[in-house]
This record gives sequence, structure tokens and C-alpha cells, in this order.
Amino acid sequence: MLARLGLFFLFLTLGILHGNAQDRYAVFFTYKPQTNFSLSNPEKFLAQKSILRRNRDKIPFDSLDFPVASKYILGILPHIQEVLYTSKWMNAAVVVTDSEKSKVLQALPYVKKVELVAKGFYSRTGNRLDSLPPSSKWANRVMENQSNTYDFQNQLIGIPDMHKAGFTGKGVLVAIFDAGFPGMKESPAFAHLFANKQIQGELDVVRPWNKDVYSKNQHGTNVASLILANQPGVLVSGAYNAQVILALTEDEATEYKIEEFNWIRAAEFADSMGVDIINSSLGYVDFDDPGMNYTTSQLDGKSTYVTQGAAIAGKKGILVVNSGSRNLIVDPSPF
Repeated sequence: MLARLGLFFLFLTLGILHGNAQDRYAVFFTYKPQTNFSLSNPEKFLAQKSILRRNRDKIPFDSLDFPVASKYILGILPHIQEVLYTSKWMNAAVVVTDSEKSKVLQALPYVKKVELVAKGFYSRTGNRLDSLPPSSKWANRVMENQSNTYDFQNQLIGIPDMHKAGFTGKGVLVAIFDAGFPGMKESPAFAHLFANKQIQGELDVVRPWNKDVYSKNQHGTNVASLILANQPGVLVSGAYNAQVILALTEDEATEYKIEEFNWIRAAEFADSMGVDIINSSLGYVDFDDPGMNYTTSQLDGKSTYVTQGAAIAGKKGILVVNSGSRNLIVDPSPF
């Protein structure tokens, strides 16, 4: 009898703990009231380069450029553990809370909907950021391994001729969204980026408190090497004189819908700084939670969150380049 009671209380405790599990949710707001910002003063919420790009392309400022209303954020604070970040384009906040409090959030008059976007969350403390030591040797091996292949490809698409004509990326701001950029600080191929202050912004959206994007998965370094490397005799890439924003949006440990919001948050950050091109090698179709999976009919260029974000970026005058993702194909009809 005592054993049965023990098991009963064990399962009851586990059930309570599960019911109060802290997960990540997107809280969408109905309106976007503003008291501190005006479309007639965009310099208060956009960098000068972003304003110049809009003026050059005759793209008007609109309410999507405004931040999420601060009074709404204050209103949800009693019902959440923390705000990870907000998205002005989605008019939403990505927060940590539990299922019961998500229902309370849903009942607030200014909340449009609440959606689970990832199971669990990352703690600000005790969360080691892995890199690949020794990073400089590792990054150099990346360059050496890619050198022969991309010398051929550079010739094939005429990059040496473009360089001779003076097209080296100078004056262009490129954002790279990926899973990490370890080794870039130590590699001679990227030394010019730091010496010439070509890195204009760094952002980790997965762990917003982390200020070091030169960690985690090496894929971002691989991609950056094909755009920015300048090490004669090893690898000279197409746009080595470009300015760059490095954003860590991909969480390699899990695959949840939150990564779409990570992408959008990074795109907003890049847009506010005046980015010209977004490059990402990312796609989101199948998730760790099958309930989040997209159907084929939803891969229509306008239904998924990340596609909506890419479409907004395009309307803001940003060229979005993405590799092999059906749900980042943008519906061309609005353009």
C-alpha cells in the first residue's frame, strides 16, 4: 500500500512539474500604439544608412518600423519568466512562461494570440558556450579545404574579372545568419575585417545575453569564408571589402519554430542598420515537435513566419539570398 502511495505521489509530482514546464512562446499583440516615435522622425529608430537606403529606393516608412509598444511588454511581465526579445515586424514578444500562464496571456485584451514556439529554454547562468579549439588552426583548415574548389568556382562566375573592375563589395553591407562563427577572429583570412572595422554588428538571437558570436557551430564561418575571405594564395572571395553583420539565429541543438522568429529578429536588426543583402543557409519545415511541422500546401511563399519576414525584408529594399529552403520562397505577387 505504501509503495502504491509513493508511486501515486511521484506521478502526481511529475505531472505538476510537467504542467508548469517553462517553454518559449510567441505573444502576438493586436495593436501597436506609440507615444515616443513618429514616422516623421525615423532617425529615432533607424540608423542613418537604413534611412538612406529607404530614401534611395523610395520606400516609405511605416508602422512595421515602430517597436512593440512598451506598455504591452510591461503588461505581460507578471505572467512570464522573461522576455527573450521582441519582433516589431510580427508585433510580438518571444517569452519564457508555462502553459497555464500562456492562457492568462491569451485572455489579455491587447493580445491577439499566444503560440508555443519551442519546448524548454536556455538559462542565462550555467550555460557554457562551446567553441572548437584551437579555433585558428581549425579555421585555417576550412580555408585550405575550400581553396581549390572555390578557385575554380570563382573563375567560373568571373569573380577575378569583377575584382579587376573594382567590384569587391566595398560600400555594401551584408548580413550573414547562421549557427556560429568560431575561428574568425584568429584566422588570417578574416584579419582585414577586424583591422578595417568592417564588422558593423554582432547579434546572438538564440541566447540574447551572449555577446560572443564567434562560438558554437562552424557553418557560419564556412559561409563567411566564401563571401569575405581575403588570404591570397589560399582563398580570396567575392566581396572581401564588404561590411558585415554576423547574426547567430540557428540553434543546432534543437529544431523548433522559434528559429523562424530568430531569423526575423535578426532581419529587423540588420534592416535597422541599413543592410543591403541578407545571406542565410537556413530552412524550417520539420521540427522536433511534429505539431509544428508545415504541410506542403503551407509552403506557398506567404504562410510560414519566416517567409512573411523575408517578404517584409524585400519590401524594405533588402535582397534576401537563401540556400535550399522551400519555406523561404517569397510570394512575388506583392512586388
